[in-house]
Amino acid sequence: MRNVARNSGWTSGRQRWSTVLIGILSLHACDSPTAVQPPPIQTDALSYTLVPTGNGFETEIRYVFTNETEGPVYLVNCRGAFSLILERKSGGKWAQAWTPVARLCLSAPIVIARGETLEGVVHVWGAKPGGNAGPRFDVADPSGTYRMVWTSALSSFQDHLPFGPQIPAEFRISNSFELLLP
Repeated sequence: MRNVARNSGWTSGRQRWSTVLIGILSLHACDSPTAVQPPPIQTDALSYTLVPTGNGFETEIRYVFTNETEGPVYLVNCRGAFSLILERKSGGKWAQAWTPVARLCLSAPIVIARGETLEGVVHVWGAKPGGNAGPRFDVADPSGTYRMVWTSALSSFQDHLPFGPQIPAEFRISNSFELLLP
């Protein structure tokens, strides 16, 4: 629920009643089992500027993940590095737009207990398409609406392939945010 600034000036009875009714409905929605919950990965901003860097663009996205599943979440990683990809919204659908280069080793999983949080930073650098550098954005102008998706968040873990079942998609996504060119 977000904070609403109060108007210190005079309001009519109808305006006051509308404000009270909206407040009651907001409180009820927070307690309702059908209320829409925010995604478990929350970014620190709703827009980020992509800085041009020679043959690509870069930015950093800070986030907090809260484990809202029924059990622990296991992150497959290599020396602490794990993958968060970016999907871009186009035509009302989400499609993979950027994938980081991943290390190829297997470390003990990062375990996030139910209700615990994990904070992190994704350093996004993407080359323009058509070059020989990677990772790449899938389009020359990467401006648009994005979300992060965990590709290696599991509900259990074993140290051989397959490592375990993915947690449901709704527990592996972030809020949407904008990537903008200067």
